Amino acid sequence: MTIRNVLEHSKVIVAYDARGGYLIFGGIAISLTISSPVGYDLSRPPKKESKMAIRKMATIFGLLLGLAGCLGACSSNNKGNGLDASVTSGSGGSALNTAGTSGNAQTGNGGLPADGSAATGIGGTTGGSGGHAGGGGQAGTAGGTAATGGNGGSSGAGGGKNDASTDSSADVAAPDTACTREKLLQIIEDYFKAMAAHDSSTVPAAKTLKFTENGSVIQLGKGIWKTAGELKFHRDIIDPEQCATLSESVIDESGSLVIFGLRLKLENLQITEIETMVVRGQGIDAIWFNPQTIIDVKQPEWDAVVPVAQCSAREELVALAAQYFDLFVDGDLNAYPFADDCSRYEDGLLTTGAGGCPTAIVASGSSMGTPRYPVTDVERGLTVGIMFYSGLFYDIHMFKVVDGKVTRIHAMMTSQSARTTGWD
Repeated sequence: MTIRNVLEHSKVIVAYDARGGYLIFGGIAISLTISSPVGYDLSRPPKKESKMAIRKMATIFGLLLGLAGCLGACSSNNKGNGLDASVTSGSGGSALNTAGTSGNAQTGNGGLPADGSAATGIGGTTGGSGGHAGGGGQAGTAGGTAATGGNGGSSGAGGGKNDASTDSSADVAAPDTACTREKLLQIIEDYFKAMAAHDSSTVPAAKTLKFTENGSVIQLGKGIWKTAGELKFHRDIIDPEQCATLSESVIDESGSLVIFGLRLKLENLQITEIETMVVRGQGIDAIWFNPQTIIDVKQPEWDAVVPVAQCSAREELVALAAQYFDLFVDGDLNAYPFADDCSRYEDGLLTTGAGGCPTAIVASGSSMGTPRYPVTDVERGLTVGIMFYSGLFYDIHMFKVVDGKVTRIHAMMTSQSARTTGWD
Protein backbone atom coordinates (compact mmCIF):
# COMPACT_ATOMS: atom_id res chain seq x y z
CA MET A 1 0.00 0.00 0.00
CA THR A 2 1.33 3.49 -0.90
CA ILE A 3 0.13 6.89 0.41
CA ARG A 4 0.75 10.35 -1.06
CA ASN A 5 0.11 13.22 1.35
CA VAL A 6 -0.77 16.67 0.02
CA LEU A 7 -1.45 19.61 2.43
CA GLU A 8 -4.43 21.62 1.37
CA HIS A 9 -7.01 24.08 2.81
CA SER A 10 -7.65 24.14 6.54
CA LYS A 11 -10.97 22.61 7.69
CA VAL A 12 -11.76 21.39 11.16
CA ILE A 13 -13.26 18.00 10.27
CA VAL A 14 -12.17 14.43 10.57
CA ALA A 15 -13.68 12.36 7.79
CA TYR A 16 -12.89 10.37 4.69
CA ASP A 17 -14.54 11.44 1.46
CA ALA A 18 -14.43 8.51 -0.90
CA ARG A 19 -15.49 10.60 -3.90
CA GLY A 20 -12.67 13.11 -3.54
CA GLY A 21 -10.13 10.84 -1.90
CA TYR A 22 -9.56 13.17 1.05
CA LEU A 23 -8.93 12.44 4.68
CA ILE A 24 -9.27 15.61 6.74
CA PHE A 25 -7.73 15.94 10.21
CA GLY A 26 -7.84 18.88 12.69
CA GLY A 27 -6.89 21.60 10.20
CA ILE A 28 -5.00 19.38 7.65
CA ALA A 29 -6.56 17.91 4.52
CA ILE A 30 -4.66 14.85 3.25
CA SER A 31 -5.23 13.54 -0.26
CA LEU A 32 -4.93 9.77 -0.41
CA THR A 33 -3.99 7.65 -3.36
CA ILE A 34 -4.31 4.10 -2.15
CA SER A 35 -3.49 0.91 -4.00
CA SER A 36 -3.99 -2.43 -2.39
CA PRO A 37 -2.62 -5.82 -3.39
CA VAL A 38 -5.93 -7.33 -2.33
CA GLY A 39 -8.00 -4.90 -4.42
CA TYR A 40 -9.71 -3.14 -1.51
CA ASP A 41 -11.65 -0.17 -2.87
CA LEU A 42 -12.58 2.57 -0.36
CA SER A 43 -15.04 4.15 -2.78
CA ARG A 44 -17.40 1.19 -2.62
CA PRO A 45 -19.11 -0.52 0.28
CA PRO A 46 -16.86 -3.17 1.87
CA LYS A 47 -17.02 -6.71 0.68
CA LYS A 48 -15.34 -9.74 2.20
CA GLU A 49 -11.73 -8.63 2.04
CA SER A 50 -9.21 -10.31 4.20
CA LYS A 51 -9.03 -9.40 7.86
CA MET A 52 -5.27 -8.87 7.39
CA ALA A 53 -5.80 -6.04 4.88
CA ILE A 54 -8.42 -4.34 7.06
CA ARG A 55 -6.16 -4.51 10.13
CA LYS A 56 -3.33 -2.91 8.11
CA MET A 57 -5.58 -0.13 6.96
CA ALA A 58 -6.88 0.46 10.50
CA THR A 59 -3.30 0.70 11.75
CA ILE A 60 -2.41 3.30 9.08
CA PHE A 61 -5.52 5.35 9.80
CA GLY A 62 -4.66 5.27 13.50
CA LEU A 63 -1.17 6.62 12.80
CA LEU A 64 -2.63 9.37 10.62
CA LEU A 65 -5.07 10.30 13.39
CA GLY A 66 -2.15 10.64 15.80
CA LEU A 67 -0.29 12.80 13.28
CA ALA A 68 -3.38 14.99 12.83
CA GLY A 69 -3.56 15.59 16.58
CA CYS A 70 0.02 16.88 16.60
CA LEU A 71 -0.53 19.11 13.56
CA GLY A 72 -3.75 20.56 14.99
CA ALA A 73 -2.03 21.64 18.22
CA CYS A 74 0.62 23.52 16.24
CA SER A 75 -1.88 25.30 13.96
CA SER A 76 -1.80 29.10 14.05
CA ASN A 77 -5.46 29.25 13.08
CA ASN A 78 -6.69 29.15 16.66
CA LYS A 79 -9.00 31.91 17.64
CA GLY A 80 -8.25 31.82 21.35
CA ASN A 81 -5.40 33.97 22.57
CA GLY A 82 -5.33 33.71 26.33
CA LEU A 83 -2.19 33.28 28.38
CA ASP A 84 -0.41 30.35 26.75
CA ALA A 85 -3.78 29.14 25.53
CA SER A 86 -3.95 26.09 23.29
CA VAL A 87 -7.35 26.00 21.66
CA THR A 88 -7.89 23.32 19.06
CA SER A 89 -11.01 21.98 17.45
CA GLY A 90 -12.58 18.64 18.09
CA SER A 91 -12.19 15.97 15.42
CA GLY A 92 -15.01 13.91 13.95
CA GLY A 93 -15.28 10.12 13.75
CA SER A 94 -13.14 8.28 11.25
CA ALA A 95 -14.30 5.88 8.56
CA LEU A 96 -13.23 2.76 10.45
CA ASN A 97 -15.28 2.72 13.63
CA THR A 98 -12.80 5.07 15.31
CA ALA A 99 -14.54 7.42 17.69
CA GLY A 100 -13.99 11.13 17.12
CA THR A 101 -11.81 12.98 19.59
CA SER A 102 -12.85 16.14 21.39
CA GLY A 103 -10.92 19.37 21.08
CA ASN A 104 -8.88 20.76 23.95
CA ALA A 105 -9.25 24.27 25.21
CA GLN A 106 -7.37 26.14 27.87
CA THR A 107 -8.30 29.64 28.87
CA GLY A 108 -8.54 31.72 25.72
CA ASN A 109 -11.00 33.58 23.59
CA GLY A 110 -12.89 30.77 21.94
CA GLY A 111 -11.63 27.95 19.75
CA LEU A 112 -13.01 27.26 16.30
CA PRO A 113 -15.92 24.81 16.18
CA ALA A 114 -15.57 21.21 15.12
CA ASP A 115 -17.69 19.77 12.35
CA GLY A 116 -18.71 16.28 13.39
CA SER A 117 -18.93 14.05 10.38
CA ALA A 118 -19.54 10.37 9.89
CA ALA A 119 -17.25 8.94 7.27
CA THR A 120 -18.46 7.03 4.31
CA GLY A 121 -17.30 3.49 4.80
CA ILE A 122 -17.50 0.96 7.51
CA GLY A 123 -19.97 2.18 10.10
CA GLY A 124 -18.67 5.61 11.07
CA THR A 125 -19.44 6.52 14.68
CA THR A 126 -20.66 9.78 16.10
CA GLY A 127 -18.52 12.84 15.29
CA GLY A 128 -16.44 14.50 17.97
CA SER A 129 -17.77 17.34 20.00
CA GLY A 130 -16.92 20.97 19.28
CA GLY A 131 -13.78 22.40 20.86
CA HIS A 132 -14.41 23.95 24.26
CA ALA A 133 -14.38 27.69 23.91
CA GLY A 134 -12.07 29.67 26.17
CA GLY A 135 -14.32 32.69 26.05
CA GLY A 136 -17.48 31.46 24.38
CA GLY A 137 -16.94 29.36 21.27
CA GLN A 138 -19.26 28.39 18.45
CA ALA A 139 -21.13 25.16 18.50
CA GLY A 140 -19.89 22.53 16.06
CA THR A 141 -22.04 21.91 13.03
CA ALA A 142 -23.94 18.73 12.47
CA GLY A 143 -22.14 15.75 10.99
CA GLY A 144 -22.57 14.42 7.50
CA THR A 145 -25.03 11.78 6.51
CA ALA A 146 -24.44 8.19 7.43
CA ALA A 147 -22.96 5.83 4.86
CA THR A 148 -23.80 2.21 4.60
CA GLY A 149 -23.81 0.74 8.07
CA GLY A 150 -22.75 4.02 9.67
CA ASN A 151 -24.50 6.66 11.77
CA GLY A 152 -24.43 10.33 10.89
CA GLY A 153 -22.13 12.41 13.12
CA SER A 154 -23.98 14.32 15.79
CA SER A 155 -23.82 18.04 16.20
CA GLY A 156 -20.73 19.08 18.17
CA ALA A 157 -21.52 20.88 21.38
CA GLY A 158 -19.76 24.20 21.86
CA GLY A 159 -18.35 24.36 25.36
CA GLY A 160 -18.65 28.10 25.78
CA LYS A 161 -17.71 29.51 29.14
CA ASN A 162 -19.36 32.87 28.61
CA ASP A 163 -22.35 32.35 30.87
CA ALA A 164 -23.64 35.89 30.31
CA SER A 165 -24.26 35.41 26.60
CA THR A 166 -26.59 33.05 24.81
CA ASP A 167 -24.76 33.61 21.52
CA SER A 168 -21.08 33.12 22.19
CA SER A 169 -20.04 33.07 18.54
CA ALA A 170 -19.05 36.73 18.43
CA ASP A 171 -16.00 38.06 20.22
CA VAL A 172 -16.55 41.06 22.47
CA ALA A 173 -14.65 43.87 20.74
CA ALA A 174 -12.39 45.99 22.90
CA PRO A 175 -13.26 49.71 22.96
CA ASP A 176 -11.55 51.64 20.17
CA THR A 177 -9.53 54.26 22.02
CA ALA A 178 -7.14 55.12 19.20
CA CYS A 179 -6.66 58.89 19.05
CA THR A 180 -7.19 60.07 15.47
CA ARG A 181 -7.66 63.44 13.82
CA GLU A 182 -11.24 62.56 12.89
CA LYS A 183 -12.18 61.58 16.43
CA LEU A 184 -10.62 64.71 17.91
CA LEU A 185 -12.45 66.95 15.44
CA GLN A 186 -15.72 65.25 16.35
CA ILE A 187 -15.05 65.72 20.07
CA ILE A 188 -14.50 69.44 19.46
CA GLU A 189 -17.76 69.72 17.51
CA ASP A 190 -19.63 67.86 20.23
CA TYR A 191 -18.10 70.09 22.91
CA PHE A 192 -19.36 73.28 21.25
CA LYS A 193 -22.82 71.76 20.75
CA ALA A 194 -22.99 70.71 24.39
CA MET A 195 -21.86 74.14 25.55
CA ALA A 196 -24.51 75.88 23.42
CA ALA A 197 -27.10 73.51 24.93
CA HIS A 198 -25.75 74.23 28.44
CA ASP A 199 -25.46 70.48 29.01
CA SER A 200 -22.02 69.31 30.14
CA SER A 201 -23.27 65.79 30.90
CA THR A 202 -22.52 64.73 27.32
CA VAL A 203 -18.83 65.66 27.54
CA PRO A 204 -16.61 62.54 27.78
CA ALA A 205 -14.86 63.80 30.90
CA ALA A 206 -12.39 61.66 32.81
CA LYS A 207 -12.77 61.36 36.58
CA THR A 208 -9.50 63.28 36.94
CA LEU A 209 -10.66 66.19 34.74
CA LYS A 210 -9.20 69.62 35.46
CA PHE A 211 -11.19 72.54 34.01
CA THR A 212 -10.08 76.17 33.95
CA GLU A 213 -11.59 79.40 32.64
CA ASN A 214 -9.33 82.45 32.36
CA GLY A 215 -6.83 80.90 34.73
CA SER A 216 -9.26 79.88 37.48
CA VAL A 217 -10.09 76.27 38.28
CA ILE A 218 -13.86 75.81 38.21
CA GLN A 219 -16.37 73.01 37.82
CA LEU A 220 -17.26 71.82 34.33
CA GLY A 221 -20.65 73.30 33.44
CA LYS A 222 -19.97 76.57 35.24
CA GLY A 223 -18.70 79.87 33.81
CA ILE A 224 -19.42 80.40 30.13
CA TRP A 225 -21.28 77.10 30.04
CA LYS A 226 -24.18 79.02 31.59
CA THR A 227 -24.21 81.79 28.97
CA ALA A 228 -22.69 80.39 25.75
CA GLY A 229 -24.76 80.45 22.58
CA GLU A 230 -24.23 79.53 18.93
CA LEU A 231 -20.77 78.76 17.58
CA LYS A 232 -19.96 81.27 14.83
CA PHE A 233 -16.47 80.14 13.75
CA HIS A 234 -13.57 77.97 14.85
CA ARG A 235 -10.19 76.84 13.57
CA ASP A 236 -8.45 73.91 15.20
CA ILE A 237 -4.96 72.59 15.76
CA ILE A 238 -5.09 68.80 16.06
CA ASP A 239 -2.34 66.74 17.66
CA PRO A 240 -3.22 63.01 17.44
CA GLU A 241 0.21 61.99 18.74
CA GLN A 242 -0.36 63.74 22.07
CA CYS A 243 -4.17 63.43 21.81
CA ALA A 244 -4.58 67.17 22.25
CA THR A 245 -6.34 70.06 20.51
CA LEU A 246 -6.39 73.85 20.48
CA SER A 247 -9.27 75.87 19.01
CA GLU A 248 -9.58 79.58 18.24
CA SER A 249 -13.28 80.35 18.02
CA VAL A 250 -15.97 82.99 18.12
CA ILE A 251 -19.26 82.26 19.88
CA ASP A 252 -22.39 84.19 20.71
CA GLU A 253 -22.99 85.11 24.33
CA SER A 254 -26.34 86.72 25.05
CA GLY A 255 -26.29 88.53 21.70
CA SER A 256 -22.63 89.61 21.80
CA LEU A 257 -19.64 87.98 20.13
CA VAL A 258 -16.81 86.71 22.32
CA ILE A 259 -13.47 85.15 21.41
CA PHE A 260 -13.15 81.72 22.94
CA GLY A 261 -9.95 79.70 23.22
CA LEU A 262 -10.29 75.98 23.97
CA ARG A 263 -7.55 73.45 24.71
CA LEU A 264 -8.36 69.78 25.27
CA LYS A 265 -6.16 66.93 26.43
CA LEU A 266 -7.41 63.33 26.31
CA GLU A 267 -6.43 59.89 27.50
CA ASN A 268 -8.25 56.88 26.04
CA LEU A 269 -10.59 59.43 24.42
CA GLN A 270 -11.59 60.74 27.86
CA ILE A 271 -10.94 64.44 28.44
CA THR A 272 -8.49 64.98 31.29
CA GLU A 273 -7.72 68.69 30.73
CA ILE A 274 -9.91 71.57 29.56
CA GLU A 275 -8.27 74.97 29.40
CA THR A 276 -10.46 77.85 28.25
CA MET A 277 -9.98 81.55 27.61
CA VAL A 278 -12.92 83.94 27.24
CA VAL A 279 -12.17 87.35 25.70
CA ARG A 280 -15.04 89.84 25.95
CA GLY A 281 -13.19 93.03 24.99
CA GLN A 282 -13.30 94.53 28.47
CA GLY A 283 -10.70 96.91 29.87
CA ILE A 284 -7.47 97.07 27.93
CA ASP A 285 -8.60 94.12 25.82
CA ALA A 286 -10.83 96.52 23.88
CA ILE A 287 -7.75 97.83 22.03
CA TRP A 288 -7.39 94.62 20.01
CA PHE A 289 -10.83 93.05 20.36
CA ASN A 290 -12.33 92.36 16.92
CA PRO A 291 -14.07 88.96 16.80
CA GLN A 292 -15.89 89.74 13.55
CA THR A 293 -12.54 89.92 11.73
CA ILE A 294 -11.70 86.41 12.89
CA ILE A 295 -14.95 85.24 11.29
CA ASP A 296 -14.45 87.22 8.09
CA VAL A 297 -10.75 86.49 7.49
CA LYS A 298 -11.02 82.73 6.97
CA GLN A 299 -7.37 82.05 6.05
CA PRO A 300 -7.95 78.42 4.91
CA GLU A 301 -4.19 77.96 4.69
CA TRP A 302 -4.26 77.23 8.42
CA ASP A 303 -5.84 73.89 7.64
CA ALA A 304 -3.72 73.12 4.57
CA VAL A 305 -1.46 70.07 4.74
CA VAL A 306 2.19 71.07 4.27
CA PRO A 307 3.96 69.24 1.39
CA VAL A 308 6.43 66.64 2.63
CA ALA A 309 9.41 68.51 1.21
CA GLN A 310 8.40 71.61 3.20
CA CYS A 311 7.52 69.96 6.52
CA SER A 312 9.21 70.68 9.83
CA ALA A 313 9.62 68.20 12.66
CA ARG A 314 7.73 68.68 15.92
CA GLU A 315 10.89 69.88 17.69
CA GLU A 316 11.59 72.41 14.93
CA LEU A 317 8.07 73.84 15.11
CA VAL A 318 8.30 74.25 18.88
CA ALA A 319 11.78 75.81 18.57
CA LEU A 320 10.49 78.42 16.11
CA ALA A 321 7.68 79.36 18.51
CA ALA A 322 10.16 79.66 21.40
CA GLN A 323 12.49 81.83 19.30
CA TYR A 324 9.57 84.11 18.44
CA PHE A 325 8.90 84.81 22.12
CA ASP A 326 12.63 85.46 22.59
CA LEU A 327 12.37 88.30 20.06
CA PHE A 328 10.48 90.31 22.67
CA VAL A 329 13.44 89.95 25.04
CA ASP A 330 16.67 90.29 23.08
CA GLY A 331 16.15 88.51 19.76
CA ASP A 332 17.53 89.47 16.38
CA LEU A 333 14.60 90.21 14.05
CA ASN A 334 16.78 89.90 10.98
CA ALA A 335 17.73 86.33 11.87
CA TYR A 336 14.18 85.09 12.48
CA PRO A 337 12.62 83.16 9.54
CA PHE A 338 9.45 85.18 8.87
CA ALA A 339 7.93 84.49 5.46
CA ASP A 340 7.65 87.54 3.20
CA ASP A 341 3.84 87.34 3.33
CA CYS A 342 3.66 86.66 7.10
CA SER A 343 0.67 88.19 8.86
CA ARG A 344 -0.25 88.43 12.55
CA TYR A 345 -3.67 88.91 14.15
CA GLU A 346 -4.13 89.54 17.87
CA ASP A 347 -7.69 89.11 19.16
CA GLY A 348 -8.80 89.74 15.59
CA LEU A 349 -6.77 92.92 15.04
CA LEU A 350 -4.20 92.86 12.22
CA THR A 351 -0.94 94.02 13.86
CA THR A 352 1.36 93.70 10.87
CA GLY A 353 1.93 96.56 8.48
CA ALA A 354 4.06 97.05 5.40
CA GLY A 355 7.02 95.54 7.22
CA GLY A 356 5.27 92.21 7.76
CA CYS A 357 5.41 90.23 11.00
CA PRO A 358 8.46 92.02 12.47
CA THR A 359 6.22 95.09 12.84
CA ALA A 360 5.63 96.17 16.45
CA ILE A 361 8.08 93.66 17.92
CA VAL A 362 10.29 95.52 20.36
CA ALA A 363 12.89 93.85 22.58
CA SER A 364 12.36 94.72 26.23
CA GLY A 365 15.46 93.10 27.69
CA SER A 366 13.45 91.22 30.33
CA SER A 367 11.67 87.89 30.39
CA MET A 368 8.12 87.85 29.13
CA GLY A 369 7.23 84.58 30.87
CA THR A 370 7.75 80.86 30.40
CA PRO A 371 5.73 79.46 27.51
CA ARG A 372 4.53 75.86 27.27
CA TYR A 373 3.81 74.07 24.00
CA PRO A 374 1.03 71.55 24.59
CA VAL A 375 -0.29 71.13 21.02
CA THR A 376 1.57 70.66 17.72
CA ASP A 377 0.16 69.54 14.38
CA VAL A 378 3.15 68.38 12.34
CA GLU A 379 1.08 67.47 9.29
CA ARG A 380 -0.20 71.04 8.90
CA GLY A 381 2.88 72.83 10.30
CA LEU A 382 1.10 74.26 13.35
CA THR A 383 2.13 74.73 16.96
CA VAL A 384 0.87 76.57 20.04
CA GLY A 385 2.64 78.57 22.77
CA ILE A 386 0.75 79.50 25.97
CA MET A 387 1.95 81.69 28.84
CA PHE A 388 1.06 84.51 31.17
CA TYR A 389 2.73 87.31 29.23
CA SER A 390 4.82 89.86 31.11
CA GLY A 391 2.56 89.63 34.15
CA LEU A 392 -0.22 91.37 32.20
CA PHE A 393 -1.95 89.03 29.75
CA TYR A 394 -3.08 85.47 29.55
CA ASP A 395 -1.69 84.72 26.09
CA ILE A 396 -2.24 81.93 23.53
CA HIS A 397 -0.19 82.14 20.32
CA MET A 398 -0.74 79.95 17.25
CA PHE A 399 1.92 79.58 14.52
CA LYS A 400 1.78 78.30 10.93
CA VAL A 401 5.12 77.17 9.44
CA VAL A 402 5.84 76.21 5.83
CA ASP A 403 9.31 75.28 4.58
CA GLY A 404 10.91 76.43 7.82
CA LYS A 405 9.34 79.90 7.69
CA VAL A 406 6.57 81.38 9.85
CA THR A 407 3.73 82.42 7.56
CA ARG A 408 0.83 83.10 9.97
CA ILE A 409 0.51 84.08 13.63
CA HIS A 410 -2.73 84.38 15.60
CA ALA A 411 -2.94 85.37 19.25
CA MET A 412 -5.78 85.30 21.78
CA MET A 413 -5.12 87.49 24.81
CA THR A 414 -6.97 88.78 27.82
CA SER A 415 -6.09 90.89 30.83
CA GLN A 416 -9.35 89.87 32.51
CA SER A 417 -8.07 86.73 34.19
CA ALA A 418 -6.33 85.41 37.22
CA ARG A 419 -2.64 86.25 37.43
CA THR A 420 -1.85 82.84 35.99
CA THR A 421 -2.98 80.58 33.16
CA GLY A 422 -3.95 77.98 35.76
CA TRP A 423 -1.45 75.52 34.29
CA ASP A 424 1.90 77.20 35.00
